[in-house]
Amino acid sequence: MGTIVYLIDCSIFELSGSLYSRCYRICPEDRRCKIDRYSEAKDKQLSLAVYMLFAFGIYDIYGSRFVPEICIHKGGKPYIGVNGICFNFSHSGSCSACGFSELDIGVDIEQGKEDMSQREIRCKGCMEAYGKQSADGYAERLDEEDFAHVLWDGWHDCIGKNIFSKAVGNYILSVCTVNKDISIIKIDETHMHDYLAKVGDSIR
Repeated sequence: MGTIVYLIDCSIFELSGSLYSRCYRICPEDRRCKIDRYSEAKDKQLSLAVYMLFAFGIYDIYGSRFVPEICIHKGGKPYIGVNGICFNFSHSGSCSACGFSELDIGVDIEQGKEDMSQREIRCKGCMEAYGKQSADGYAERLDEEDFAHVLWDGWHDCIGKNIFSKAVGNYILSVCTVNKDISIIKIDETHMHDYLAKVGDSIR
């Protein structure tokens, strides 16, 4: 299957809209509780969007209507107890991302900022993706200089790991994984409605 990264603009999940309501209802209880803890509408949308990308990917790649329970490694990385299914989340601004691969993967999405150059944003994203690729990666001490050469779209070697960097609109996507056969798929409201029509209320 290679590496597949799904992206979505969370603004399609308007809190008063039917898409948000239906997606919220089919989320597992722990995800609904997490969404409810947020006070800002944008944070609720991002949390819902990243879970729905995960559910969409499980169906789109593996053909399963049922979404496995997401567990959290002691290092902070989400995982499921299914061999051959590795994934990782990220969100920034109004964009959520979820990547899948057969082997460990780290994903980061960074929104462009006026006070940061594209070089700085790429460097930050690559460091995040590198750290998230392994279960204990969050605790690693990284040096920005090891990622400073990532200046263009494509694959790069950073401290012995493959990192893919790509500008996507006003965002920089960074992916750290072994499999360099990568696809980036943008999901919109139509995709999500079609998915819901196929799976109904069976994803939990």
